[in-house]
Amino acid sequence: MSPASRGIVPGLFLALLAASGVLALNRWWLFPSLEETGVRYLAAAPDLAAGRAPAIPLATWDAASPTSGLEGEGKLMPLLMAAAVKGGARPHVAGLWTLAGSAALAVVALSWAVGGVAGAGGALAVGLLVLSAPPGAAAATLLGPVLLLVALVAVLLGTMTYQPRWFPAHGALAAVAWLAHPAGVGAVAAAVLWPVARGGTPGERTRGVLSAAAPPLVLLAAGAVWPLLDPPARGVSDQALVVAFHSLLVAAGAGVGGWAGTAVGVVMLLALGALTLVEAGSTPKPPADTHWSDPAAADVLAARFRPAAGLLALAGLIATAWAPGTVSPWLPSSCVLLALAAATAVRWRRRVAGPLSWAPLAVLLAWAVTAGWSSWTELGRLRQTGKGVTAVVWVASPVIRWIDNRSRPWTEFYASDPALVLLQTGRAARSLPVDTAEWSGFARHFEAHPGALVLTGEDNSDIRADALRTRLGLSEVVRTAEGRVLVPASPDPGGLP
Repeated sequence: MSPASRGIVPGLFLALLAASGVLALNRWWLFPSLEETGVRYLAAAPDLAAGRAPAIPLATWDAASPTSGLEGEGKLMPLLMAAAVKGGARPHVAGLWTLAGSAALAVVALSWAVGGVAGAGGALAVGLLVLSAPPGAAAATLLGPVLLLVALVAVLLGTMTYQPRWFPAHGALAAVAWLAHPAGVGAVAAAVLWPVARGGTPGERTRGVLSAAAPPLVLLAAGAVWPLLDPPARGVSDQALVVAFHSLLVAAGAGVGGWAGTAVGVVMLLALGALTLVEAGSTPKPPADTHWSDPAAADVLAARFRPAAGLLALAGLIATAWAPGTVSPWLPSSCVLLALAAATAVRWRRRVAGPLSWAPLAVLLAWAVTAGWSSWTELGRLRQTGKGVTAVVWVASPVIRWIDNRSRPWTEFYASDPALVLLQTGRAARSLPVDTAEWSGFARHFEAHPGALVLTGEDNSDIRADALRTRLGLSEVVRTAEGRVLVPASPDPGGLP
């Protein structure tokens, strides 16, 4: 059996388990959870299936059209959903199958990557860690492209390990990851930097960088002609990187939470770094002509796997600064580090004699048990409360009830979260200005196109709501803990519930 196939058999078993788990989890009435990205995907898939450009009834307050497309969003998942819709599936079902397929591909790709380095034991270990991790459980119950990004990054990790000089293939996989999610730009950076990390003559490194950069550049050129191939992008935010790094530490802390969980995460990451360096330093350098049937082939692959995992994890984490507002864009980095932990712990067990040989595996087992319990607890909480615009609080909310039953005089809606209005009521909505510098322009637009303001989230604060009410001359017709509705004077303005 070749090194590349040692993780395939356990990986296929784990992939089946992952796909079945995703479908089983999302049978609950509040799952899958939805946020704006998921709502856009559900609205876009039927149009894409019919060969039309997406016309999503969500727009900014100053947009010329009441509809928008997939600007700034990942395009790959809605394209995959559209293929399923074209085959007869409903958009909701198409989204679930895409989630399940992404989870299966992620698990089998990670097992494949680790299997050549640490055998079937390593493949099983990484599967156990990934399936028990709380962020993975949260992503599996949210309709979005994060799991698809994890899968593509995992395939890229395996390709860099087994075929380290297939630079155009690395660039192509990275380009597809970028098409799937804004944070996929980290995979592009890793693919372009990999020829430099691999070493070689200056000419070889230059050719490698250029060949790896070619597919993302082709993607950019194609996006200029066909918007559905335009790589997604979000604004740059320094705070997003800080939040992502803290979230990574919390994830490394097995979901314990609080300062204790963060401290555990710091210790785990430091221990992983130290163990990886010690294990790498103690590994003898195999001959250059090592055959795949030689046991030393695993050492050859490990020498490629370690730097590839480190580069992908670091680039993926930094890329979160280019994807603020997205859900768990740091998850690929977390999964890559779990793969590194599983491979290193199993290799340590085989290389070191005595009781200490079992210490890393014992720590990982304890981590998996703790993380699994945290995942189960979090899933139980989500089953009670939901998340995003499908949260249980909106089911009987006076805000939604007013839009459904008492908003007939108003044809225009301006909302802090237009996706909430669209999903819960079917009414098209425009977003409110985020920056107060835009309020003057919004006031002029509102005077020409009056409507109802639906304030949720941060806009539901007294300061924000009072400022808008005073500036626009509005009346408050609904006020609850989760939101409020403001409207201009009208013959039937409604009333506080």
